[in-house]
Amino acid sequence: MRFDPSRVGNTGHVVDAIPLALVISARYGSSVEAAVQAAVDLGGDTDTVAALAAQVVGAGGAVVSIDLVRQLPAAVVETIDAFARLV
Repeated sequence: MRFDPSRVGNTGHVVDAIPLALVISARYGSSVEAAVQAAVDLGGDTDTVAALAAQVVGAGGAVVSIDLVRQLPAAVVETIDAFARLV
């Protein structure tokens, strides 16, 4: 089955964002980076759709590459580490 992005909305509304994030996650389920890039490439409310897709892909066991983590600002990494210690 070929994905037709014109049949799914790309707004931040839940009725658009969640189905699109799930389609992206199904297609790019082994790579968080590929899922995020696909969401961004589709346009629209990219931050919402990319965040949802990345969470679904991550929940499926995919991990973020260390190269991508190294590109994050130190303050972001510190915040993530602090949160991880809480849970």
